[in-house]
Amino acid sequence: MASPDRNTTAATSRATPNAVNDLYTKIDSYTTTEENARHKELINIFKLQDDIDHTKNNITNIINMGNQMFGTAGHNIIADEIKKRADELKIKEATLKNERDKKQKVIASNNRDFSDIKDKTNESKIIFLEDFTLLFLVMSYLFMASIAVYVITITSDNPANGFFKAILGAIVVTIIVSMVMYNIL
Repeated sequence: MASPDRNTTAATSRATPNAVNDLYTKIDSYTTTEENARHKELINIFKLQDDIDHTKNNITNIINMGNQMFGTAGHNIIADEIKKRADELKIKEATLKNERDKKQKVIASNNRDFSDIKDKTNESKIIFLEDFTLLFLVMSYLFMASIAVYVITITSDNPANGFFKAILGAIVVTIIVSMVMYNIL
């Protein structure tokens, strides 16, 4: 317990208006520069402690707000949504791959339909003749063959024998010409 003397002294010094300030001034005059520096460091530490407490309170408020928005297992909800989206994208990827494979099979089968033509063609050979040119060429050949058969039949001693020889010659020449034209075209 405090002594009555001490209580009266404290009451008297508080009643005086400048007594507390005088006391602080006396205390400051008794402290060394090292003690003053240490007091300033302690004051800075207390200010830092207040900043740390303020930051802790902000973090706690942010966590509580997140818990209110997403619940305590918000990360699980987000992870589940990401997993669902990944599964959807995998299914879509598989579907697109199947469609691509089907279309490639159709293209491959269409290419097989024309592969026999592609294999026979050669770039150095004549590839294209118009239909009318080919028609004119065939008609000219038939006209030439019929004139040759007529001339050979007329000039031979035996017209029947000459006719058969001319027809046989025309057939042989036609076969040879068709083989040459087939290799060129």
